[in-house]
Amino acid sequence: MQVKKFKIVFMPSTLVIFNGLTFSYTTLDRAIAWAKEHKATLRVLLLKDQPVEEDYVFPSDIAAAESLTDIADAQQDDEQLLQGKIKLVKDKAIAAGIDHVIQVSGETSVDGLLAIAGKTDLIFVDAGGIVREGAAGLPFDMNELIEKAACPVELVTEK
Repeated sequence: MQVKKFKIVFMPSTLVIFNGLTFSYTTLDRAIAWAKEHKATLRVLLLKDQPVEEDYVFPSDIAAAESLTDIADAQQDDEQLLQGKIKLVKDKAIAAGIDHVIQVSGETSVDGLLAIAGKTDLIFVDAGGIVREGAAGLPFDMNELIEKAACPVELVTEK
């Protein structure tokens, strides 16, 4: 009886976390460059905000109130922006010749984000201009993410 040997190869992966509507090209380019250099899978997590209901402050101004968009219009606009970001990520990943996975989630807890991340070799987060909680519109504490993550977290700031 002949025993076949299989070599299991684990492809490295990187995760990029974006607020779905706030999107840093610098962070995406940095993550794509890393994935290409390390022959890794690019995983992108776009956090989708929950709609916020707002009341019109001046009910006597009927003409202005009628011209405002409603929640459905705002959600449709947000969805179009999100789909545009997804297309951009796909196009850039394909152009770079790297495997990619894109996920949209409403998760905002650090523990939930790390569960989504699973086994990842590096996490990129857009830190905007200042490294702080909520930077670049992200609804979680980056310091907590750095402390709890099982892999390095690279905070990318705009140049």
